[in-house]
Amino acid sequence: MIRMRLLPAMERAIIRISLGLEEWRFKVFKLLFVSVLLISVNTAGIRAAKYPFPEKLDELLRNRIKAADYSGDIKVGNEYIYSRKALPLFYEKRAYMPAWLEDNGSLSKISYDLIKALKDSYVEGLKPSDYHIDKIESLVKYISEKNTRADLSKILVVTDILLTDAFLLYSAHLVSGKVNPETIVSEWIAVKRERDLMEVLEKALEDKNIRRSLAELLPDYREYSRLRDTVKKYGKISDAGGWQKIPPGKTIKPGEADPRIPAIYERLSMEKVFKGKREDVDIYDSILQREVEDFQRRYGLEVTGEIDTPALNAMNVSVGERVKQIRVNLERWRWLPQDLGDSHVIVNIAGFELEVIDDKKKIMDMRVIVGRDYRRTPVFSDRITYLVFNPYWHVPHNIAVQDIIQKVLNDREYLSKQNMKVFQGKGKNAIEIDPGTIEWDKLNADNFPYGLRQEPGPLNALGKVKFMFPNKFNVYLHDTSSPELFVKNIRTFSSGCIRIEKPLELVKYLMNWKGNEMDEMLRVSVDKKVKLPVPVPIHILYWTAWADENGGLNFREDIYKRDDKLYKSLEEDYRKK
Repeated sequence: MIRMRLLPAMERAIIRISLGLEEWRFKVFKLLFVSVLLISVNTAGIRAAKYPFPEKLDELLRNRIKAADYSGDIKVGNEYIYSRKALPLFYEKRAYMPAWLEDNGSLSKISYDLIKALKDSYVEGLKPSDYHIDKIESLVKYISEKNTRADLSKILVVTDILLTDAFLLYSAHLVSGKVNPETIVSEWIAVKRERDLMEVLEKALEDKNIRRSLAELLPDYREYSRLRDTVKKYGKISDAGGWQKIPPGKTIKPGEADPRIPAIYERLSMEKVFKGKREDVDIYDSILQREVEDFQRRYGLEVTGEIDTPALNAMNVSVGERVKQIRVNLERWRWLPQDLGDSHVIVNIAGFELEVIDDKKKIMDMRVIVGRDYRRTPVFSDRITYLVFNPYWHVPHNIAVQDIIQKVLNDREYLSKQNMKVFQGKGKNAIEIDPGTIEWDKLNADNFPYGLRQEPGPLNALGKVKFMFPNKFNVYLHDTSSPELFVKNIRTFSSGCIRIEKPLELVKYLMNWKGNEMDEMLRVSVDKKVKLPVPVPIHILYWTAWADENGGLNFREDIYKRDDKLYKSLEEDYRKK
């Protein structure tokens, strides 16, 4: 039938081409032309038989999409559709033409690229099952096996819609995370990245490069890349059965023999490759000691060089638990702003550390003290705008009623010993009150009409300087009158603010002071505000796992017990929502 329809037109075309040709040349040309055309027609027929492209597939897509009620749950192929606003707009913009099919009805190469990317989403700490992957693969298998037009019409429409929804959902998770942190942690404020995902999808289809388009959505931080590189490594360890627990026992000191040494060696070698060959060694020698010390540093333990109980406990945490930590911290990276700033300050609450980044290079670090569990330091981003030298400490109301009242009841001289004054009223109208005239035993959280202020000096809780970035939590960085606490391994001693180990070094950097400006300021000024030449971004974060510049994976204790709740949210199945 195909040949009979095409031959008359073919004859006319050949006649037009043959004008001016000699008869014998015309016959040869006719024979060659017909042969080539028939081969082409037959080849197209074979493709069409394998992948028959249904007529008016755009109308089928339009009808399927417009029939959905976008005010409630939508299901396609028994799969929930999550891009309820973006998906219909995307298809409307392209006149309901399929996005993932070739003209002959077959799935395009980029559809297979997307399927591969979805299956690899675990590398980002996400779940492939969230992105219709099982259903999509079953549909692809069905398409490859069935070749009747009636069967493929519905299947191709469903497959195209699910691929589009999967791309939009996965790309949304890469841009701003799967979980909204503010729904699980009240003191966590995220400044999320934003992208026009429909535009991203259209560009990916136009360029026929799905992987590059998705890669461009990832957090553009070296720290994120280093951490995600560990997913496969620790996943392989987990797939191989993980590491075995080391039996408890006495602390092993350098030079001592212990039957657990081979097991400890094997445990550490699973995370790090040892140099040299070691077999049947039960002596704790200098080679293993260096590795133990490195382990203690990376796990935030006291570096004793001894295989003590804290070290053994850390070694015995399963690889599965460590993979969970990696996954939740990858998610936290996706909650960060698009740009941290070429120069910025980062505080890692769980790591008890502050870093100063200048021109994207670390130029300073120091230990910090953060909030107790019941007065947690919040997570947010802001800008340091000014400093206060020799500051007064205006005691927060909750600290006054929860802590100070009881201390005064226990010691009537407490306020004078701490160089604190009591005021009634606010601002310039505040009147100083003699604490001896106050009936402290009758005061409580609902009845405390006073303000407490600690004067500048060696006892002042804020030390010599505080670093201000006004925020709703009333949190800031400051010096401390208790520097001895920095030697502690777990440093949760504050009431929410962050005490820093090297405040004067940070002042010099922020103010770009080279001479004795700071000494003069500290000598003559009391509660003196000084504006920064240029505001500096500060990011107060919470990392319990990260990879350092050498690729070594670091873990910290989840001091605020936030990891488990986030992990459960990451594991929550989108298909059951």
